[in-house]
Amino acid sequence: MIISILLTAGFSFAFLPSIKFLINFASDDSFFYIKTAYNFSSGNGSTFDLVNPTNGYHPFWFIILSVYFLLLNLFANFDPEFFYRTVVLLQFVISCSTLYFIYKSFKILKSDYSKNFILFCFPFMILVSTRDFGVESPLLCLLFSILLYVKIREIHLDKTFLIYKILLVNFVFLTRTDLIFSVIPALIVVDYFTTNKIERRNLAIVYLLTLVIVLIIYLVINTICFGNAMTISATIKNSFPKFLLYQNFSLLLQPGYLTNQFIKFIFLLLALISFILNFKRKSIASASGKISLFLFSTCLGSLIFLMLNLSFNKQGLREWYVTFPAFVTLLTIFFSFNVIKKNYSQKILLVSICFVTYFYLTRVVNSKWDSTYAYALKLKEVTNFDDKIFQMDMAGITGFFSQRKVINGDGLINSFEYLDYVRNGNLEQYLKDKKIYFYSTHTEEVDSIQNEFTDLMY
Repeated sequence: MIISILLTAGFSFAFLPSIKFLINFASDDSFFYIKTAYNFSSGNGSTFDLVNPTNGYHPFWFIILSVYFLLLNLFANFDPEFFYRTVVLLQFVISCSTLYFIYKSFKILKSDYSKNFILFCFPFMILVSTRDFGVESPLLCLLFSILLYVKIREIHLDKTFLIYKILLVNFVFLTRTDLIFSVIPALIVVDYFTTNKIERRNLAIVYLLTLVIVLIIYLVINTICFGNAMTISATIKNSFPKFLLYQNFSLLLQPGYLTNQFIKFIFLLLALISFILNFKRKSIASASGKISLFLFSTCLGSLIFLMLNLSFNKQGLREWYVTFPAFVTLLTIFFSFNVIKKNYSQKILLVSICFVTYFYLTRVVNSKWDSTYAYALKLKEVTNFDDKIFQMDMAGITGFFSQRKVINGDGLINSFEYLDYVRNGNLEQYLKDKKIYFYSTHTEEVDSIQNEFTDLMY
């Protein structure tokens, strides 16, 4: 019933009159995914700007979006506003599917599953379903919710659903490839120790074999198609062996980061500490104990994921990096502790007030992308389709809604060729070689775009 209501609300939400309001649920990087997937589905190859090939994305979400747009192309001509609305709708379907599997998991393990589920929905909407439109984190949460349900059924029925787990873990890897160093090893280890002893050896062999095969195929495809086994985005952002923990952690204390990345990071730490303090070795033998251990280990893997990014990512923690860790933390709290034992009505009231307040302050009155959207429309007015435009900042939203060939200057959704030009100090030569005659820079003063958008003089 609740999920049906959410789906209906999601459809209505996706087609609200104000596109600016909907854009504020996404990030600029969301449109790197959306436009590149659309270009791929239209037969233009893996390119964001129709100039440079790119692999600056995680493959599984990219493939899903590409197939989704391929189907849409059969029924509708491309319109950026309409296609973004369909992504919003897809986001709601993913979120509702995630809730469906969480509900089924509660139903197996929790006596008051309906109360637990209703209470769970409010923080879930704050942490997952009202943000990150267009990027891979909601899909990652869905895949994990299915994996959790499979694991609960496995423990409850004393069976081993090997094929399901292998497929899901590999899909998790393809949805966020850098989890191969953190969450995925944690999942494999805890799954091994919470699986029937007779099946453990087969489980370990198949896990390692399939992951190695999928990883090799992925790296070979990257090498053949893009000339490098790594993605361009990972290559640019990776600072290893340079250690950036101090400066990246300091960044978490700045406005914006403080209310999202920092709070979710602390949320994860507190949950881990609370679990350890309340840990009872005897309880691990029970079904609920095994699931708690499964979730705790995933939280631990998520912490390693965040620490690796804080230590070696030049951009630190992006908004969507912390969504999956927060989601797993929320699940750990609900499955490891009796959150409805006392004062249930008061808790429902509290979380609903938190959700309404959060939604109002961060979405309803938030206009962070309004000027960027207006800028994109103005850019479309003063340029032609074949114009190649170089832009350093906000290239995602600008490139998508302007329907122009906007080359992103930071290189994250660009080519390795572009990276070579930049590293060798030959950016001007790159612009000449690619015949890029226009430079654009985002401005909040939309009326001054004619002054900001100028011909490059050679």
